[in-house]
Amino acid sequence: MTGLLVQQNRFNPDPSVEEFFGYYLGGPALSVGKRIGRGITDFQEGNFERGFEGILPAGVSNMYKAVGRYSREGGIKTRRGDPIYDDITSGELAVQFFGFAPAEYIRIQEENQNLKNIDRKTSKKRSDLMKDYYLGMRMGTWDDMDEALLEILKFNKANPSFNIDYDSLQRSVLQHLKSSGKMYNGVQLSPRMMDAIEANRVGLEETFIAPK
Repeated sequence: MTGLLVQQNRFNPDPSVEEFFGYYLGGPALSVGKRIGRGITDFQEGNFERGFEGILPAGVSNMYKAVGRYSREGGIKTRRGDPIYDDITSGELAVQFFGFAPAEYIRIQEENQNLKNIDRKTSKKRSDLMKDYYLGMRMGTWDDMDEALLEILKFNKANPSFNIDYDSLQRSVLQHLKSSGKMYNGVQLSPRMMDAIEANRVGLEETFIAPK
C-alpha cells in the first residue's frame, strides 16, 4: 500500500539527493517540463516525430504513438531503430491509444533496467577494486595492496564473467598512470587543451623574459 503514496522511480533506482527531492517535490510539473525539454532536444537533433510526441500532452501523445510510430514500425524501437518489442498486436495498439503501454513491453523494460543496474554496479565494483590496488601501489602501502588483491579474488569467485586477471589489472594500472600524467591542477584535460595551456605558458614566459 505504501507504493500508492510514495513510489520508487523505477527508471532511476539509485538517485542523488538532488534527483530524489526533485522527483518527489517536482511532481507533475517537473515531469511535464522534462517531457517538453526532451521534445525540444529531439527537434534540435532532427528527431521531429519524437519531438512532436514529447511536446504533446501525455494523453494525446499516447494516441499519436498508437496510430503513428508504433503502428507504422510494427512495434516499439529505440531511438536508433533497435527493436525493444517488435510483435505488437492490434489489441495492444488499442490499449496504447488509451494510455496503457503493452504489458509485455513494460516487463521487458523492467527486466532491461534490472540487468543494466546489475551490470553498472558490478562494473563499478570491478573498477573500484582495481583503483584500490593502484592507490595502494602508488602510496607504497603494501597492506592496502594485499587487501585489494584479496577482495579481487573474492570478486572473481562471485563474478566469473567480470573476472579481473593479471592483464586487466596491469592495463588498469597503466591507464591510471597515464591519466595522472594528464592532470592539470587536479583536473584531467584533453591533450588539445594541455597543448594550448603549454603554448600559452611558453608565450607568457617569453613575454616576461628580459632581453639580454
